[in-house]
Amino acid sequence: MFTVAAVCEIGGAWLVWQDIREHKGWVWIGAGVIALGLYGAGHRDLTARDVFGAPEAAEAGRRLKQCAAACEDYAERVFHALVAHHLAVGKQQ
Repeated sequence: MFTVAAVCEIGGAWLVWQDIREHKGWVWIGAGVIALGLYGAGHRDLTARDVFGAPEAAEAGRRLKQCAAACEDYAERVFHALVAHHLAVGKQQ
C-alpha cells in the first residue's frame, strides 16, 4: 500500500512537472492530477484506518504530559539525592 502511495505521489508530481518543463500537454497534467488524487484518497484511507495503532491527538497529549511529569519527578529525586550526598560528604570531611 505504501509503495503504491509513493508511486502515485512521486509519479503524479513528475507528470505535472513534465508538462511545466517540457510542455507535454493536458494529458500529462490530467494523468498527474489523477495520480495525485489517488495518492490523496489512499492517504486519507490509511489515516482513517489508523494502521499504525497510533493514539489520537488527545491521547498523545495526555501521554506526553505523563512522560513530562515522570521526567520532572525523576530529575527532582536525583537533585535531592545529589544534595543529600553532597551534604553527607561535607559532614565527613
